[in-house]
Amino acid sequence: LSYFINTRMDSRDKKLFPARGMAFDAEVAFFQPGFNKGNSYFTNLKLNLTGAIPLTGRLTMLPCLYYRSMIGDEKYLPYMNYAGGSEPGRYISQQIPFIGINYADMFESNMIVGRVDLRGRIGKNHYLYGIVNYMRNGESFDYLFNNHGHGYWGAGIKYAYQTPLGPISANC
Repeated sequence: LSYFINTRMDSRDKKLFPARGMAFDAEVAFFQPGFNKGNSYFTNLKLNLTGAIPLTGRLTMLPCLYYRSMIGDEKYLPYMNYAGGSEPGRYISQQIPFIGINYADMFESNMIVGRVDLRGRIGKNHYLYGIVNYMRNGESFDYLFNNHGHGYWGAGIKYAYQTPLGPISANC
């Protein structure tokens, strides 16, 4: 059995290429993997915060903060923390995006990623991004902020084109 509470808020002016606004997504999930007394319970916490801040008519800063934590003694593979790729949830639902890792890689129980995209609009439908992100992860929450945790930097560039059927993008 699983129980969860989720809240979302989105005040961005556009879903795909916003120029201003903020989006917030938070979830607490409690999992009861079995009904016998030998099984332990665990909880997942998730927080995603993304924004769009216009710098000029064609330049937008897109700050993002992603946090995910597993609380409990048992670690079940399908619920572990994963990071990688350019979009949240691209490979598995709990995947946090991280430019610099091109696949979903498993990490420890607590992770936080800060990311800043600088997006320039070229013409009407062309966009060029510069992306920098930093991740901290560790087995406990306090490891995120001390020498016991691990830190990773990543950076990349991205090109996107808005077609009538939706966006096409590539990054490296």
